[in-house]
Amino acid sequence: MQGPALRLVAMLPSEEEHDRRQRRVGWWLLVARLSADRTQGDAAAAIGLSAASSYGDFERGQTAPTLRQLVTLAALFGVPSSQFTDPPMTDEERLEKVTGRPSQRTDSGEDQRGRRTG
Repeated sequence: MQGPALRLVAMLPSEEEHDRRQRRVGWWLLVARLSADRTQGDAAAAIGLSAASSYGDFERGQTAPTLRQLVTLAALFGVPSSQFTDPPMTDEERLEKVTGRPSQRTDSGEDQRGRRTG
């Protein structure tokens, strides 16, 4: 019985992987929303949130939207849902990979738009 349990635990993402995925989802929510010329208020209303700031927490990677919310937002923004459920690397991650150096924006305590987070 311990064998299957150990395999299940081994499949869980590390905290670092979880944080990276949440940042990627937030990044792509922001990019897709801006590309679709939508406001945070539009997005919040589409998924039943009463405040645009609550939706903004998704873009900042502070909270995670549900799968149902991600699918609804993908339809609103005109992108495949996989853009959010299996998000590709962000521009900053690609730059870090090419240069071998951390991006100043991702390493300096700033969010995706260059605002201080802490």
